[in-house]
Amino acid sequence: MEKNLIIVAGGLNTRYKELSNFAKVILPFILNDETTTCLKNSYTVFDDFNKYVIVDSKFYKQVCNYIKSNGLNITCIESFDHTNSFNTIYSCLDRLPNENLLFLWSDIILNTKINLTESLTNCIFTKPGNYRYMANKDGLTRCDSNGNVPGVYYIKDKSTIKRTSNYADFVELFNDIEFETRQIRTKLLELRDKDVYLSELKSNSNSEARGRYFNSFTVNKEEGTITKVSDKEHEHLIQKEVLWYNKVSDLNISPKLLSNTNNSMTISYLDGYNNFYKVLNESNSYLVEKLINLLRDIFNKSEKIKPNVQQFFTDMKVELYDKVLDRINSIKDMLLDYDEADFNRTIRLAFAVICNHFNSLEEATTYYTTFHGDLNGSNTMISGEDFKFIDPRGYFGKTVGSGPLFYEIAKVYYCVSGYDDFNASINYLYYNAQNYTYPKPLIKLDIDPYYRLVVGIIWVCLASYIADNIMKVNISYQFGLKMIKDALKSVNNKCIL
Repeated sequence: MEKNLIIVAGGLNTRYKELSNFAKVILPFILNDETTTCLKNSYTVFDDFNKYVIVDSKFYKQVCNYIKSNGLNITCIESFDHTNSFNTIYSCLDRLPNENLLFLWSDIILNTKINLTESLTNCIFTKPGNYRYMANKDGLTRCDSNGNVPGVYYIKDKSTIKRTSNYADFVELFNDIEFETRQIRTKLLELRDKDVYLSELKSNSNSEARGRYFNSFTVNKEEGTITKVSDKEHEHLIQKEVLWYNKVSDLNISPKLLSNTNNSMTISYLDGYNNFYKVLNESNSYLVEKLINLLRDIFNKSEKIKPNVQQFFTDMKVELYDKVLDRINSIKDMLLDYDEADFNRTIRLAFAVICNHFNSLEEATTYYTTFHGDLNGSNTMISGEDFKFIDPRGYFGKTVGSGPLFYEIAKVYYCVSGYDDFNASINYLYYNAQNYTYPKPLIKLDIDPYYRLVVGIIWVCLASYIADNIMKVNISYQFGLKMIKDALKSVNNKCIL
């Protein structure tokens, strides 16, 4: 039996008021300690269904971009009729499969799937709540509140969906067809409007994000180990990490690498160490300078590689220009306030200024050495004043295993600017380019404007990496772009493009 899930998100999301520029079906929330959306959750729960989502033309490109960026196998259907739910579905009938259609309203979140059987006929799935309709063996009645029809329906054959009356809601179709009812026994979350949505976010304000979707971690404190496993597509990242752990094994700046395979590795557990971002505050702000001095010391002790001019420029261009443009281009339909010409012009100028500045300084800036590449406050561990580093990226541009010191230092400033709380917390909202939740800096620090250019670019690049949260996608982009523009004003560059 081929089963088909139809997620209905054909409205304009007006009940979300200032947040109605986003499709409700891709608004982020926390479920089971993980960031998800209605679309992503339904994709996971209804794993053996073919999946479709009906969205209004206003949100069509936005939702398509979200689906592609998150690797979801969901067919997106564009609707041009948002007058009511029946009209929305009816206008898309020719693009829906013929049989076994389970319709799910986009504000309904189920934690287990509804099982369909061959014997099931047209059905309204019920659960008592604040709903406008009541369905039972006697039929369907309008009750305005205290009903039991949340918005989950099964249609055996789509030819049943006919406009025999002037329906105002899809459920009214069931007045004219035979149906049965089945109770929804699983937990149901309903994010019907802005107030309910914000309340749900607040209730999970202490939840922290887990690792990226392509990684899994197992911590065994008794054995003193952490095992990390990646999916096959990303095993190259594990291999780069292994290379870094081997290169720094004599420097006492990391846990010990105990074992590894192509897609996994086991390291020693750092007992007594905490994430740097959880420790750093105004009273111990000197730790930032201490950390940067440690990085300089590591640089001085490590074997150095002098890249030729072409290699240095290529790596800089890949890391600080090409990647930026490619990543933003991949998510541009998810950005509410995106001016492509302005963005390209800003990044081109920033890249020119960065190259001119760091290439003109003392030779240490253009020498490569052992390179971590992702020294944020979650990957920097601290006990007292002793630092250890974990989760290396291990490459810069096209060069694996080595990179420039200035980029390592820029990642420390990236941590100070508020990355780690931003990454971990769900409580970041975006309304427009002037009104959003700003990342919270850990301490007040006057960062050199040339470093701020690099940090701003890192923030912009982050946007595509967190594509499961469209709020943060927009915040990261705008926050980084503003940082870049402010830094360009500070350096007072006279470059003519």
